[in-house]
Amino acid sequence: ATPWMGILGLMVIAIALAYKSKLAFIYGIGLVTFLSWFRGTPFTYFTDDDAGNARFNYFKKVVDVTGLDKIMTPFTKDIAGAG
Repeated sequence: ATPWMGILGLMVIAIALAYKSKLAFIYGIGLVTFLSWFRGTPFTYFTDDDAGNARFNYFKKVVDVTGLDKIMTPFTKDIAGAG
């Protein structure tokens, strides 16, 4: 299944280049990357073993979005007296 994902990415790039898109490589690489993130598929990067679980746990740390309440807390300490 992995070679077919590469061929699919190349086809997307070729079609986008035929339409003279400047983002053709972004489209192809982005599509293949996005599809490989789903678990349980034959072409996933995060397989169902120890190595795949370790990669998935690291990926969750990288993609984690911190809530605004934790980011803005140092800046909103004395917001009542502002203005």
